[in-house]
Amino acid sequence: MRGKTLKLKMKTIRRQTRKNSHRFYCLILLMGMVLAVMPVNQAKANEAVQSLDEIVVTGVREEDKEKIAITGLSEAVEMDELESTESVQRLQDLFIHLAGVDMVRTSTVTENFDPFKLRGFDSARIAILLDGRPINKIGGMGSGNIDWSSLSLENVEKVVVVRGGNTALYGGAVGGVINIITRKRLKDSEKKYQGNVSAEVASYDSKVAKGYAMGEMGPFTLSLGLNGAESDGFLRNNYYEALDMTGRLTYQMPTDGKITLGYKVADTEKGIPLCNDPDYPLSQYDPDYPIIDVVTSPYIPGGDNYWTKWMEYYDIMAEQPTDIGTFSLNLYLTKDEFKRRDYRYAFYIPTQSMEFIQGDYHYNRNETYGGRLTHDLAFGNIGIIYGADYQKMYNEYNVDSSFGNSFQERDPSLEWLAGFMEFRYFILPELETMLGLRYDDARYPSRDYQDHDSALSPKFSLNYNFYENSNAFLAISKVFRPPYANWEGGNKVYADPTSGWLDPDEGIQYEIGAQYGTQQFNTSLAYYFYDMDSYIVKGPGYGPTGVKDNIEVDLQGIEFTADYTPLAWLTAYFNYTYQWHDIIDRKTLPETDRIDLDELPDHKFNIGLRIKPWNNGLVLLDGRYVSERTTVNNENMDAFFTANMAVQHKFFNHLTVKGYIANLFDEEYKESYGYTMPDRTYGVSVKYDF
Repeated sequence: MRGKTLKLKMKTIRRQTRKNSHRFYCLILLMGMVLAVMPVNQAKANEAVQSLDEIVVTGVREEDKEKIAITGLSEAVEMDELESTESVQRLQDLFIHLAGVDMVRTSTVTENFDPFKLRGFDSARIAILLDGRPINKIGGMGSGNIDWSSLSLENVEKVVVVRGGNTALYGGAVGGVINIITRKRLKDSEKKYQGNVSAEVASYDSKVAKGYAMGEMGPFTLSLGLNGAESDGFLRNNYYEALDMTGRLTYQMPTDGKITLGYKVADTEKGIPLCNDPDYPLSQYDPDYPIIDVVTSPYIPGGDNYWTKWMEYYDIMAEQPTDIGTFSLNLYLTKDEFKRRDYRYAFYIPTQSMEFIQGDYHYNRNETYGGRLTHDLAFGNIGIIYGADYQKMYNEYNVDSSFGNSFQERDPSLEWLAGFMEFRYFILPELETMLGLRYDDARYPSRDYQDHDSALSPKFSLNYNFYENSNAFLAISKVFRPPYANWEGGNKVYADPTSGWLDPDEGIQYEIGAQYGTQQFNTSLAYYFYDMDSYIVKGPGYGPTGVKDNIEVDLQGIEFTADYTPLAWLTAYFNYTYQWHDIIDRKTLPETDRIDLDELPDHKFNIGLRIKPWNNGLVLLDGRYVSERTTVNNENMDAFFTANMAVQHKFFNHLTVKGYIANLFDEEYKESYGYTMPDRTYGVSVKYDF
């Protein structure tokens, strides 16, 4: 992976600044206003006066939109240029070797729960976008904050990762932004169509077949994608089957605008890993599978243990350039239906006895309606983007479990309205500033006695190019995210209105960093500090139970990346992440309780080589190290180092064949406590481009 990120250390801001946060936000706005009206040097001023009648207003370039924020140090993963030593089927598979990323998978197949963290923040605190519109935050029981299993990559052009909360354009972006950009245009303007088909087989009877096709028919561009995958999995009853389809139809209007209709559907079934404990007779221990003790997984043979999910994304997008910039409108609907069955021997609440229980989530449905309107323009050395976001979320469920039956009809759970603006200005040819402002207003229609949550979030950053290929940046931003999903949306004490409601995540992020890049060598370093006045945590307890509160916490980190191409046939990369945190005020959280940030390893690094030993051939080597850590339940997890290798060759510029070995040294390791990850695995893939 090229173009990684680094971070420079900066002096820690003392806790006392929290007491004067409103003054600090005013200071951000004042700095931005002063910088925005600073005169440029006299030569540029004269030039501006002489050419006023030649100023042209245009839309902000697409590549600039994808960067999102000056300080983002955005990292684009181009799917057609992807070089991976592992199977890449879903969105999270792209990130495992990036700086600042934590993977906490229970297996390498599709997950029901959240396997991914960016800068220590889970997907609830990351803005995950599909062509700029949010696809997480639908909330609801059993759905998690993002449906990773639905995010196949058959029709994706690239994925842009931006670390940090320095943009005003998207809500909930505390840890960063992930923007999935689908294919919209043909790579070769001389052709009328393009596409590829591929197939892969791997250990544990894993199979993948996928492809996409894209073509032009007059003013219309149509693209279709299909992805089918299945595997027996490494763990007992860890099978999965998935089928995904995507479609996009774009009409190029005579006015140079365009209208696009988009649709994506994903259908997934996944087995729930069973208890496989030699000391627990009910598990009917099978030595052909790894040990999973009864505490880790209480699910046993004798009944049904699986979940299914149906996910749909609908989009209508319109874009129209005008003499005063480009107007864009996106209307969308996200729907999912989640069903789950599990079988275990447990204490059954209604009868107050131990029984074999076939739990049945009859259904859990969620819907999110939304819209996004933007206007962007650029003239002279100024660029402006402003607009508004709207979301309304619904959920319903009917659950039959050992705790009894619970039912909820279709009910609105969150209504979110926001306005935003980002103003960019080149003070000097080498110095650019960005002043952003976002207002979020979140309402909870089902809570008759709660006020809405709202916040004004200023963003300020500077970027200075001190040499032709070097730059440094500084950013100060307020971050904000309302609670919306599952247990986050309830009382601090379950079903006790007198305990009060949770407050949003809220704090200030400081970041400083630098980059240097040439054709042969690229490096970056960055330091970030989150001063979170309010951070949502949950104590021990099943499902919605357990005390919840908003604690005060600081999170800091350093990210360093480098890649070097000393020879035309050799490229090496390295990235390193160091993170640490401090709980400033635990509020009602007991001293003995740990939080999700406690699980972060202090040290992580990735290293790799890309070798071209012959024409159209490529050898890839990747290594990943994660230091020891402790779970929220005080279980120790060992450090580990894994290595992967792949060899690929392209025939006739169209056919690519790749063979890979994952976990080359057969390391025994765990990313999530209690679940052993796969041993050495093998795979072969074939892809044909047309």
